[in-house]
Amino acid sequence: MKRVFFVSEKLHGAQGSVRFKWQKKQGNYLATSGTSRTVYVFDRRGDLKSEISLPGVCTGLDWDKDGDVLAVIQDKSGVVYLWDANTHRTSQLDSGLKDQLTFLTWSRIGPQLAIGKYL
Repeated sequence: MKRVFFVSEKLHGAQGSVRFKWQKKQGNYLATSGTSRTVYVFDRRGDLKSEISLPGVCTGLDWDKDGDVLAVIQDKSGVVYLWDANTHRTSQLDSGLKDQLTFLTWSRIGPQLAIGKYL
């Protein structure tokens, strides 16, 4: 297997695990996050395309079924961050939940996003 690019551990914070998700369908983007409170979106050549600053540590990220939208949750609020792969813009969606969000997943057949907290 040939290495295409390398991301330094310094980018994601000194400790903890790194979350990552390849864009569904097209596979043009790789989203990564660690303890640095930032989600990084790289293209398939390893070029940094976008940084999403978060108020807390990322607790989940997932691409919608078409790979057009990346959803991100973090541990400081119920806000969901949505990154559009076509415009490279980020928007915020207030979930109305007060607890720390710990999981999210997109529907396999539509534009629905499920979010919540493990008990």
